[in-house]
Amino acid sequence: MAETGMHARPGRGKILGWLLGLGGVFIAAIVSGLAGRVVDAVVPQPATTTSAPSLTDVRFVRPFDNAGTLLSPYVAKGSSDGNCIQGQESSDPSALRCVAKDGGVYDPCWLGASTAVCLSNPWEPQAWLITNPVVASFSLGSIGPTPWALDVESPSSPSRILHCGYAGGTGGTVAGMRVNYGCFDGVPSPKTYVGDAVGNPKQSDTSLWTILYVAKGSSDVRTAAIRTVWH
Repeated sequence: MAETGMHARPGRGKILGWLLGLGGVFIAAIVSGLAGRVVDAVVPQPATTTSAPSLTDVRFVRPFDNAGTLLSPYVAKGSSDGNCIQGQESSDPSALRCVAKDGGVYDPCWLGASTAVCLSNPWEPQAWLITNPVVASFSLGSIGPTPWALDVESPSSPSRILHCGYAGGTGGTVAGMRVNYGCFDGVPSPKTYVGDAVGNPKQSDTSLWTILYVAKGSSDVRTAAIRTVWH
């Protein structure tokens, strides 16, 4: 006999509908959770950026080992006999200025066991060798105030690094300071010349060194940060 009133059992159709509805809720929740994971997987994360160094990297050049063998990455592009005196274009007191037998002048050079290794700049590995050099005696002083080369942040775009090499000979002046460096956007050449660095670097133990910089064709002299110094 069928029960009536408050204790009557629901019919099978109602039970089945209720279960199907509950299953739909579970399925919707699972699908929603999976959708959230899919979104998390495909949304790109912010790119990390490398911060600029807080101190200037100060380097010295040692192109050979204790036996006088040329070290990597340097490679010899030629050699000749010659005579050497104390260098004029490097602040390293042991650097040399060498004159080859064919009249070529090389500065700076560094003396190995029996050969002087000469470099045009620190960004190119080609070296000229002065074999059996005759070296005039001189007294070693302290590190000079005018480094051989600099890597400088462009004042207009600090992420753009300029190569600034010592400019020998007679240079111009700005505010009584010599234009000591020609600066290049890439390997030094007339096509990559972009400006000049003036005077000597302002040194610091707590932040990047700085130097005055003027872009080619500009009258605006600005302060530029120095990333790397080569003595």
